[in-house]
Amino acid sequence: MTLDTFATGSIDTNINLWNVKKRKPLFELQQPHGNKWITALVIIITNNKGTIYNSDLLISGSCEDNLNIYKVTNKDITKIRSL
Repeated sequence: MTLDTFATGSIDTNINLWNVKKRKPLFELQQPHGNKWITALVIIITNNKGTIYNSDLLISGSCEDNLNIYKVTNKDITKIRSL
């Protein structure tokens, strides 16, 4: 991911990952928190030097007070932990 990437989520219970240059989502996670609203999203952007650029993590939160952590690659989004 790059600094052109952003995530959306809401009452529809899905998370979409977008690029500002595209009209369609790059990825969609369908109901990652079941039927609970998405209330928080964070993209952590790092490279191997720890500076801001080329992300690999997405964190989502829901109205049920749970957090999910995902690894993001150019091909998919994989859930790596729930808190």
